[in-house]
Amino acid sequence: MQDYIGQFQAHWQDFMARLAGQMGRRARGQLPPFSQLQLILQDAASDWASRDNRWGRWLMALEQQDARKAALIRDIFLQDMRFQKMDAPRGMPPCLQAVIPAAGALAGLGISLLCHAPAWAVAVSSAGPGLALFPAAKAAGECREKQALREGVRQYLSQLDKYYQSILSILQS
Repeated sequence: MQDYIGQFQAHWQDFMARLAGQMGRRARGQLPPFSQLQLILQDAASDWASRDNRWGRWLMALEQQDARKAALIRDIFLQDMRFQKMDAPRGMPPCLQAVIPAAGALAGLGISLLCHAPAWAVAVSSAGPGLALFPAAKAAGECREKQALREGVRQYLSQLDKYYQSILSILQS
């Protein structure tokens, strides 16, 4: 049975990688809708019952060895395994991406007015910081969106740990 446990752990890692990949691929910058996440999970879980997939072949080999354990594991994948809906982490609000350059422009305007600069210097010192900060604010927003997506995927995948532990305990019994 130790061999089955080791094989299961390797297959589980592949299963989790597949889920993470599909969730990320369908994301388009933000976490897919909950219903789509459930479909991704059900699609991947159904492979554990398919003889066309190595996960399903592993479960069929286990069934030859111990039909009761295989039936319990199959039920976990096909009937029990579900995500619980949760609030997804959010990226940087788009308005903040505009506020940062505007604040830089206002700071430049304030400094140039304080220094009694000529009109052309006021214009340059106002527009310069705003234009310089826009790409940085945009990049920070995109980075935060990617972080929020990775965190959301990680949170959903961590929900599956209870199923992993249940299957391991079935295999160890």
